[in-house]
Amino acid sequence: MVATSLRCARMIFAPNIVVKVLFVLFGVAFACPIQAQIGRSRAPSPSKPVQTPTPPSPPTLNLMPLPKVISASRNIKLWDTSGQPTLQIDPNTGDINALALGTKDGQQTLISGGADGVVRLWNLASGAPGDTLAVNHGPITALAISPDNMILAVGAADGTISLWAWKQGRLLAAVPAHSDAVTGLIYASDNHTLISAGADRQIRVWLLLDNGRRIVLRSSILAHDAPITGIALLAGGTQVASVSEDGYLMIWDLATGAQIRRIFVCERGVTALAVSPDGKTLATGDFNGHIRLWNAITGMPLTFQGNLPQPPRTLLWSADGTMLVCGAADNTLSFWNVNTDKQVACIAAHDSPVRALVLAP
Repeated sequence: MVATSLRCARMIFAPNIVVKVLFVLFGVAFACPIQAQIGRSRAPSPSKPVQTPTPPSPPTLNLMPLPKVISASRNIKLWDTSGQPTLQIDPNTGDINALALGTKDGQQTLISGGADGVVRLWNLASGAPGDTLAVNHGPITALAISPDNMILAVGAADGTISLWAWKQGRLLAAVPAHSDAVTGLIYASDNHTLISAGADRQIRVWLLLDNGRRIVLRSSILAHDAPITGIALLAGGTQVASVSEDGYLMIWDLATGAQIRRIFVCERGVTALAVSPDGKTLATGDFNGHIRLWNAITGMPLTFQGNLPQPPRTLLWSADGTMLVCGAADNTLSFWNVNTDKQVACIAAHDSPVRALVLAP
């Protein structure tokens, strides 16, 4: 009787055990595909790789075409519109302080002057050296070529201005123009008027007579309380702007010598000045590393401001007036879009401060 009861119990409970086992097995079977699917959904898709964040990059050189420029430090480089050097000239004569461009024998000619006191001519197409002019007045600090391409004015560290028939290599005249270094030279459009500035704080206007064989002082302005660092001609040649280590931008009437405007820029001093091609805007660089724009007519500051780690040494506008080029004490060339207030390129251009700039043809 007991044996019969046990057999009956096994028959009753056995199906329940089978059902439970089957239920567990079916649960595992369904769970595995779900987990696998979840795993697949969390894995990165082969077609969309995970992007690793990258730090911001410096301004690129290809946001817009750059003006072709020639820069000078201890060597000379010509830069193309992508910011690449296409020509390098190594005079091995020390610092180069000034550049000018002229045409000789149908060839574009680069003129340089610097620490060795010699003016050197270079074929701009090949970089080949040409004639030299022995100025003999100490380091050359400024150059300007007349609008008719005939007479080169050379300013020197001892304050002398000399005039040269540069294509023939002939000295025309020389005058002790300033009591300290000549810091700026500009020709007026008439070919016969030359404006100079000096570390002696003076702006002087000169008349060139007898095809440059005589240079006569027309007027003089005691313009600043410290050395003048840059000048620019304004208003069709009737006004001149000047900047100085005294921290001011000044505008003067050339005919009367009267001060038109006095604009404070920087307590540490102003290092560079350039006027836009239309004559309406002035750009200044200062010892704080700032580049600022000013309305040349009203003297009011414009919204643009560029900031550099080192002071600008020289400023240059593009031919269309849309871009400003800065050569700085940190050896760089930087390019600024004045319409967007943005720096579009910065190039480690030289191994020492950039001291001179001219637009390349």
